[in-house]
Amino acid sequence: MVATYPLTAPPPLSASTALKHAKKLKQINTVQLIQDFTFPEACIKIQTTRDEEYVIGTGTYKPQVRVWETRQASMKFERHAGAENVDFTVPNRYEI
Repeated sequence: MVATYPLTAPPPLSASTALKHAKKLKQINTVQLIQDFTFPEACIKIQTTRDEEYVIGTGTYKPQVRVWETRQASMKFERHAGAENVDFTVPNRYEI
């Protein structure tokens, strides 16, 4: 017995059905990367604000603090310090 396979394409989806499937797949398979989420040498500590709107990190050489905004998926600002940042805390109400 020889196996046979149909070579015809399935019937096309309507535009609205295809759009629904595309939206559903996009929601499932979406990964959003934050741009410039690096430090030149090393990162000592990273924390997020309570509402997870900002990510704050401290790094070594040159000592610095960087803040990234998760909604925009980019760096908000960076500040250099005269000495290495060992530890920091994020207040409950943090506004930039």
